[in-house]
Amino acid sequence: MAKFERLFKKAKVEEYDIYTLKTTANDVQLRGFDIEAVREPIENVGHTVRVITREGGLVGMGASSCSSEKKLEGCIGRAKFLSTLNMQKIKYEFPAPKPLPRVDIVDAAIKEDPVTAVNEFTKAILGLVGEKPRSDRSIKPTFGKIRTYLSETSIENSSGIDCAKVETYFYFELALKVSDGTRIAEFWPRKYRRRISNINPEEEMPRWKKLAYDTLDAKGAPHGKFPVILNPESLCDALVSPVGFHSSGDQKFKNQTVFKEGDTVASEAVAMVDDGLLSYGLVSSPFDDEGNPQRRTTIIEKGVFKNCICDQQYAMALGRDPTGNGIKPLGILLNPLNKDTSPVRTALTNLSVKPGTMSLEEMIEDVKQGVLIDQFSWLNPDPFSSSFSSEIRNGYRIEGGEIKQPIKGGMVSGKVFDLLKDVGGISSRAHLESGASAFSIVSPYMKFNSVQVVGQ
Repeated sequence: MAKFERLFKKAKVEEYDIYTLKTTANDVQLRGFDIEAVREPIENVGHTVRVITREGGLVGMGASSCSSEKKLEGCIGRAKFLSTLNMQKIKYEFPAPKPLPRVDIVDAAIKEDPVTAVNEFTKAILGLVGEKPRSDRSIKPTFGKIRTYLSETSIENSSGIDCAKVETYFYFELALKVSDGTRIAEFWPRKYRRRISNINPEEEMPRWKKLAYDTLDAKGAPHGKFPVILNPESLCDALVSPVGFHSSGDQKFKNQTVFKEGDTVASEAVAMVDDGLLSYGLVSSPFDDEGNPQRRTTIIEKGVFKNCICDQQYAMALGRDPTGNGIKPLGILLNPLNKDTSPVRTALTNLSVKPGTMSLEEMIEDVKQGVLIDQFSWLNPDPFSSSFSSEIRNGYRIEGGEIKQPIKGGMVSGKVFDLLKDVGGISSRAHLESGASAFSIVSPYMKFNSVQVVGQ
């Protein structure tokens, strides 16, 4: 085995794994139409060691992280010591090697020449912002960030796993401010993708500019219970956390999930798959962060909960096979640079929602009075209760089956699981999206029949 075996032998550690992540980022930051800063490259290297100690039928696991190979010996010692402090009667063994699938997760443009890729995208975006301004109104960027990530990950363990991968990410955000001389408004798109080509500035910029201009004329949200249509970005934040929590094997083992296999948990039209093998999905990978192969797992089918997802520990506790969902989450800031320091937990990869049969236009035509929401200020449901309450940042009032007045402000509240049982339509096209508080979904638009909107 590999590279670090001698250090574990020296520390008299027999069972271990070591997760190594090297991430290189290149970015451009904008202030107005000017490039304020160019940072190339930003490099982060991290190692996380996990050690198992067994004694008297009890098992203890300790974990420790460090930022260089020179510090690994001390890191192993800390992990070994910590493993003696939390001895429990649990089952656990590090994963053994298994055949790994092939998954597309690399953008050649980022891997080969990230500086040129960032610069060309920046020029394209700034050129499109400045095209054809309205005579009575101005639009300009106030802040922007365009960043690429190239990550190299390896996992080695005492059971024989020795696997590695290279993957890329692209991050883009741009604050677009509009003014008519007396009023100011903005629209702020933020997106992660695997490939730069997954964001088409010529296609997206007209929509972003329209949202920014429309927000200048926005009124307050209506008050009452109405049909609400959510876009894929909003659904990412709404669905990933509570669905992931209640689908996880650890919550099943702890008897804390409301999802029971075979129970109806959503409208019949709702189907969801955890797809860890989606080409260029944001959490796609040949293996999870413990070394188990990722795969596709059906979560909900025709509204019925089918399967839970498991990391290595809770798969063993439940007497099941791991599903490749031992994931190091990116944290609330969704930053791939610091992923190595996060503990492994059971989490969704790419939540894929099955499209319906209606076009978005047909969904809107079916609404007599309601709301379409393009962006919340911060939608982050409680994972246990699925309760949420969030302010509308950009949206539209629907009247008589037509988009009418732009709206902002006001609150939308409820429980995600109540909404899933009250689905009134699902559009026929799914889009890969990242959210503000959750990372990855492939979803169409969804209409919920009766949602509480607190407005004027």
